[in-house]
Order: sequence, then C-alpha cells, then structure tokens
Amino acid sequence: METILPGNSNPDRSLATPVALPVENGIYWVGALSCYPELLHGISTRVSPLGDDWNLSARRGTLQRPPSWDRAIANRETLARRLGIRLDRMVGSQQVHGSEVALVGPGDAGRGMHPNVPGIQGADAMVTDTPGLYLLALAADCPPVFFYDPVRRAIGLAHSGWKGTVARIAANVVEAMVDDFGSDPSDIIAAIGPGIGPCCYAIGLNVIEAAESAFPGAWNPTGPLLETRDSATYFNLWEAIRRALLDAGLRPQNVTVEDVCTSDNLGTFYSHRGEAGQCGLFGAVLGLRDAQ
Repeated sequence: METILPGNSNPDRSLATPVALPVENGIYWVGALSCYPELLHGISTRVSPLGDDWNLSARRGTLQRPPSWDRAIANRETLARRLGIRLDRMVGSQQVHGSEVALVGPGDAGRGMHPNVPGIQGADAMVTDTPGLYLLALAADCPPVFFYDPVRRAIGLAHSGWKGTVARIAANVVEAMVDDFGSDPSDIIAAIGPGIGPCCYAIGLNVIEAAESAFPGAWNPTGPLLETRDSATYFNLWEAIRRALLDAGLRPQNVTVEDVCTSDNLGTFYSHRGEAGQCGLFGAVLGLRDAQ
C-alpha cells in the first residue's frame, strides 16, 4: 500500500503552469486523439453538462455525496449520451492497481456498467479491435493512457497508478497489441491523460524503492523520475509511463503527455491526493466508432 504523506498539494505553485483546459460541456478532449475521426474518446470531469456532481464510481464518494450504484449508473448514462453512444456498449475492468491486460470483444459489451454485470476481473488495461465497443477506465489521480494503432485499427486503454506504472503496464498493453492484433510498436500512438503531476505527487520510501528498481537512472537530473524538494521526494508518473512506452518501441513523436495535474485542477477533476481520499472518480473512454 502506498504511504500517503501530509501536504500533498503543490508546495511551490511556480511548478504548476496554469493552462486553459480543453473542456467542452464537461468533457476533456485529448488533442492527439482528436485528429483520428474513426476514434471516439473523452474524459469526464467532476461537473456534468447539467452542472451536477459527475462521480462515475459506485464505491468512492464523499460524506456530502456518498456513492451509490443508482447515482453511478445515472452519471455513466449521462457520459454515454454526451459521447453519443449507449451505456451497454461500454466495458470496464476491475482495476486492482496491477499490470494485467485483458483482450475484450463483442461479448464483453456492458460489463462493469451495472452491479449485476461485473467488469473484467483482475485487469487494469483492456485492448480491442471491435468497432462500437467503448473501453472505460475510472481514475482520480492515476493517469489514463490511451493507445491506438491506426494501421491495424486496434486500441487500448490503461489505468496507470504507481503500482501499474512501475510494473510497466503501458509496455504490457503494447505487447498485448502486438500479440493480439499484429501491431508494430512503431505504428502505435499513445496519449498520457490527466493525472497527479510531479508538482504534487510526494511519495514514501516504498514507492521510491519500487521506482528505483523499475527505472534505472530514476534520479538522472536531465529528466528525473524522482526529485527531492523541501525534504520530500516527488515522483513523475507521466515521465515514467513515457519511458516505458519508448522502451516498448513506440516512437517519441507518437507519445504525448497532457501535462495536466489533477491535484492542481480540483475545479475540473477529482483528485485522491488533493482531496485526502474523499472524492469520486472521473472516467476515460476510448473506442473505434461503429461503421454502421
């Protein structure tokens, strides 16, 4: 279990770069994916198009807005409608902060969307080449990572928290796309979505040791994954994920990082760190549009 340190908000606001986020009617759009018309994607925020709390989780919430399956389903329906798809065409996984990747197909549509239809068990990432099937990952600091092979028309979506990142879940998705679809890693594009940034992600010794073991040269000053400031050590999840992708054979120009810290953007996203664990979850969606 990760050690939660006090004062996880950014102690030096100069490290955060205020930006105008690409949000429209409650949906955050990733520029690197928007240039592919055959893809459907979007990341929900904490405020729905109607101005309501937009928690997609049935297990996470606050005292003021406790979680419930009824509320989660209603909010997921809102997300599906906003994206122009049906909830029963979406599929979610269990998300155990691991590194397993699941191959999903038409028979998995709707899994994880209702309490009586469990999500894909034991997986934090999914891959598919089925048009009209939309992958959903939930998060509140763990960056979602989007994958697309425009040659093989295959996609992947990963939930990459610190455990998944040091276990190189991003590379595992690439390997799955190679094995399942015949993808060439040099054809795959990847986009690292909003998540806890190096400005705010103070970590304990257990995470430091895991990062050092997984990424030799983690303290390299030319592009550190680990950095000490004000007697605390901070972890750059985004750069760690990017390095795993490059090690897996992706071309540098095909990997983009949104550079949006969830803890520094509490008006837009939920943040486990920024809200001391009392928050909901936003959702990242990726799918190949149905040609019909």
